[in-house]
This record gives sequence, C-alpha cells and structure tokens, in this order.
Amino acid sequence: MAKRTSRAASSTKLPKKTPFSRIQNRFTGYSTEDCDCRWCRWYGGKRRGCTIVECCCLEERAQALEREQHEKMKEEENEPM
Repeated sequence: MAKRTSRAASSTKLPKKTPFSRIQNRFTGYSTEDCDCRWCRWYGGKRRGCTIVECCCLEERAQALEREQHEKMKEEENEPM
C-alpha cells in the first residue's frame, strides 16, 4: 500500500524567519470606533441594545479615549499660531 501525502501541506512554504525580520504595523490599541457598541458581541441591535449588565469593553474604551485625547493634545501643541 502506497503512503499518502498531502499535496497542500508539501506545497505550502512559509517565509524563512531571520533575526533581522521585523513585524510592521504593531498593534497599538483599539480606537474609539473599534469600541463602538455595534461591534460588540453582546449588542442586541437598536431595539434590544446591550444584553449584558456591565460593559465588557469598558477598560478598552477608556484606554482608547485617553489615547485619542492625548494625540489630539499633541496635534494642538504642534499647530503654528
């Protein structure tokens, strides 16, 4: 009986990882748009709203708001008068 090999596994080659390889566009956190209730797993739509008692994304929302306010302040400081 012949040994079966998967063609998909043998033809797929991953790029070689070198010590000089770098990850571009590292995750820096969520934006306030990402934390919108419409994208939440427990959002029940316009009629039902949020289906859980306490928001599960509260920490992420606070971090995103703080980050965006900080970026806005930086932009205002750099604007010429």
